[in-house]
Amino acid sequence: MKHLRRFSGLAIQGTCAAVVLAVGPLSGAQASTPATAHSSGPAPSATRMLRVGPTRTSPPASVLHAHVATRATVVACSQPGKTAPAISYLTSPEASNAYYLAETNGALRNYGAAFYGSAVHSRLVGTVIGAAPTIDGDGYWLATSKGSVHGYGDAHFYGSAVHVKHAQPIVAFAATPDSGGYLLVGSGGAIYNYGDAAFCGSAVHDHLTSPVVGIAVTPDGKGYWLATANGLVYSFGDAPAIGAAKKTLAAPVVAIAPSVGGKGYWLVTSAGNIYNYGDAGFFGSPVHKHMTKPVVGITASADGQGYWIVTAHGQVFNFGDAQFEGSLVHAPLKAKTQVISLFRRPVPPLPPVVSTPTPILASSPTTVHGLFGYDISNYQCSTGSPTTASPSLPSSSGISILEVAGWLDSSSNSCLASEAAWATGAAGTSGNHYQLYLFLNSPGTTAAAQSQAASGPAGTCSTLSGTAVPSCVAYNYGFNGAKQALASATSAGVSTNIWWVDVENTNLSKNDYSNFPSAYWSGSTALNDQTIQGAIDALHQGNVTVGIYSTSPQFATIAGPFVPSGPQVPLWVAGVPWTNPPYTESGLFSSSTLASWCAGTAVYGGTNNGVDFAGGVPWLLQETPGSEPSPYSLDPDYVC
Repeated sequence: MKHLRRFSGLAIQGTCAAVVLAVGPLSGAQASTPATAHSSGPAPSATRMLRVGPTRTSPPASVLHAHVATRATVVACSQPGKTAPAISYLTSPEASNAYYLAETNGALRNYGAAFYGSAVHSRLVGTVIGAAPTIDGDGYWLATSKGSVHGYGDAHFYGSAVHVKHAQPIVAFAATPDSGGYLLVGSGGAIYNYGDAAFCGSAVHDHLTSPVVGIAVTPDGKGYWLATANGLVYSFGDAPAIGAAKKTLAAPVVAIAPSVGGKGYWLVTSAGNIYNYGDAGFFGSPVHKHMTKPVVGITASADGQGYWIVTAHGQVFNFGDAQFEGSLVHAPLKAKTQVISLFRRPVPPLPPVVSTPTPILASSPTTVHGLFGYDISNYQCSTGSPTTASPSLPSSSGISILEVAGWLDSSSNSCLASEAAWATGAAGTSGNHYQLYLFLNSPGTTAAAQSQAASGPAGTCSTLSGTAVPSCVAYNYGFNGAKQALASATSAGVSTNIWWVDVENTNLSKNDYSNFPSAYWSGSTALNDQTIQGAIDALHQGNVTVGIYSTSPQFATIAGPFVPSGPQVPLWVAGVPWTNPPYTESGLFSSSTLASWCAGTAVYGGTNNGVDFAGGVPWLLQETPGSEPSPYSLDPDYVC
C-alpha cells in the first residue's frame, strides 16, 4: 500500500506497557453494578486516571540478578499475534466450596479440602504472606516475606528469592493458571517470576505513593494486575486496564482477586469495602458486620458468582454462591499469628481437553497459491478522469487488492468499478480477480467523524459519561465506517468474499482521537482496538472473510497484543523482502524465500520481530522495497 511503501525504517516497540488506574466505580455502560452497591464507604469518583508507562519487555537489572542467583526461568510476556492453545478442563457441574486458611506462622487450616502439609513446624525464613493451590487441587504453595516458597502435595518448587537482598519485603504470591510457575511481588512493585510465569513488567520505577498489596493473574497467564494500598491498579501484559477514580478510599486496599473471565477483578479494603470492576459482580460486603480484626483477603468462587472474605482472626464471610465451610472465629490463634489469606481448592479436573484455535486455511477455496499481483488505490485513478483506472496499470496481475476507501469517514475510491474491471482482465485465467481493502484510522474531531460515531452498536455516545464515551465513539466509528465502505462497493457493483482492513502508521496522537495529517491513530491502544473490532464486526455482518494488513511491529504499537474476537484472522503481511521475481534486478532474494514468511517463521531483518500479529496466519505477502521504485510504482503481492 502507498502508506507503507517506505518500510526500511522500522520502529520496533514492545507490547507489555503498564497502565495504572486509580480504582473506583465505573461510569455509564461500563459499570458492572450501580455505584451504591459497592460499599457503604464513600464511593470514589469516576474521573479517569490513565497513564501509559514505559514499555517493558525484560526485568530490571535487580530482578535479572535474582533470576540468575536462584536459577529461575525468565519467561517473556505474551507477544503480539501469538495465541497459545487454549486448555479447557472438564469439571463436575458443582463448584468446589472447599477452602484453606493460611496463617503467618505457616499453619494451614483445611475446610472440606485435603491436607497435604504445612510449614508450622518448619524454620521459616520470614512470615507467610501468601498461598495458592495447584490446578488439580492436589497441592499448594506457601510463600514468605523473604521470598521463600514451600510446596506441598503436587506443588513443584521452581525457585525462590530467599537469597536475594530485597529493598522491600515480599507481600504477595500467585501461581500461573497451569501450575507451571509462580510470581512473587515486593511491596515496592518488584516482580520475581519462576517456572513458566511470564514477566510482563513491574512497578519498581513508577514512584509508588503506597505499597503493593496484591497480585492477580489473567486466565491465560500472559498478564497480571498489581494493586496498591491506596487503590491504584497497575495493568501488565494482556491484563485489561479497568476502573477509574481519584478520591481517597475509606480504608486501605488489602487484596485483589481476578474474575473467572479475566476481564475484571475485586478489590477489598481492611474495613470490608468491596469494589468490583469489569465482569466481576458485586454480591455483598461485610462492611456492616461485626469484625474483630481487619479484612486480609478475598477469593472468588469457582464460577465467579460469589466470593469469600477473611479477616486476620480467621473470620469468614461468604457471599453469592460461595458456601460457608468453617472458620477460626471460635479457635483462637497463637500469639503474634494471624490469618493472611483464604484460598479455594480447585475442582479436580478430568483429563485436559486441549483445543487449538481452528486456523483459517492459508488460502481461500478460490485462491491459487504462488501468484504475484498488485494492490492499487484511488492513487491509480486516471488524472483526467477520476472514475477511470489509470491506463498505465500492468496488463497482468494474478491477484489484485483494491482500495474501497482511504479513510473510514471519507476518501472513497472514485474509480473502484473501473479498477475492478481492470483486475478481472489482468487476472487472465488465474481465477483470482481481486479482493478489497479498507484503510482504518481512529475517529477525528471533525464534524463528519463525530457524526459517524455518534450512535451505533456501542450505543448513543452522548448519553454516556466518563471513559465509556471515547470507547463508544471508537467502536461506532469503526463499525459505521466499514458498513459504509461495504455499501460503497456494492453501489459500484464490486463485491468479493475477502476484505482486508489496513492498520498502519505508528505516529500516534497524544489523545483519544486521530490528529491528521500526521497521526492516524489515537494514543490509546485500547481505543484503537475498539475501532478495529468495530470495522471487523461490520464486515462480518456482510458475510465476508476479514483479514488485517500490517506488520507485527506496527500493529503492536497501534493495537498492543490485541487479538480480534471471532474467527482467527488471515494476515496480509507487509515489509516482506524484495524477490526476483516479480522484480528483475540481479542480486535479489529468490522467491523461494517467501515460504518462511507464509509459514510465519521469518523475522524482519535486524530485529527479533516475527511475522504474525493479531493471532492470525499469513494469506498474503506484500513486498515492500526501501528507496528503489516498485514495478509500475506499485507494491507487488504474493499469495501464500
